[in-house]
Amino acid sequence: MDKVAGVILAGGKSSRMGRDKALLPFRGARLIDHIAETLLSACIADIFVSGNYAGFDCINDTCSGAGPVGGICSAVTALYGRFEKIIFVPVDLPKLEPNAIQVLLQACCESGAHFDDEPLPFLIKLSSKIRDRCGSAQAKLKGGKKIAVWQIIADFECISLPPTPEISKQIAGINTADEWEKIISNE
Repeated sequence: MDKVAGVILAGGKSSRMGRDKALLPFRGARLIDHIAETLLSACIADIFVSGNYAGFDCINDTCSGAGPVGGICSAVTALYGRFEKIIFVPVDLPKLEPNAIQVLLQACCESGAHFDDEPLPFLIKLSSKIRDRCGSAQAKLKGGKKIAVWQIIADFECISLPPTPEISKQIAGINTADEWEKIISNE
């Protein structure tokens, strides 16, 4: 069985939310703890956080302020050689369930997989090619270039999977206080 790491992307500013999304209370815990529990329930025991949160193994972003791609590439660099695969999950998916993660784990091909219409969560199979592409991306980020998650997924040659209607609901992220209130009111 492949050794898989889970990386929670939680290094952003949460500026549209107005407060740190990782610390939002959800089902009796912080949202970051809920995402970690979801990964554990999907049999991902090695969990890291791109960001700085007590109680987690944290990976420092080598390209501060570069967005999720900076965190993704920093995690690839830090975990290469220790794991065969990494699943990246943003902290702002409160409805994510283990079955969506399992679909990605089962579908991972030569490079990686994500769901149609959403770049995150996604799974990659670590290789020297992926590591080198992250190195190139980090050089661009350090030079001030912005790189979208969609671009890095294309560079990684990830396959796109059609989500079920249930999974589509699970992978809808929250970015604003209004979106958060809708999630909470339906709990």
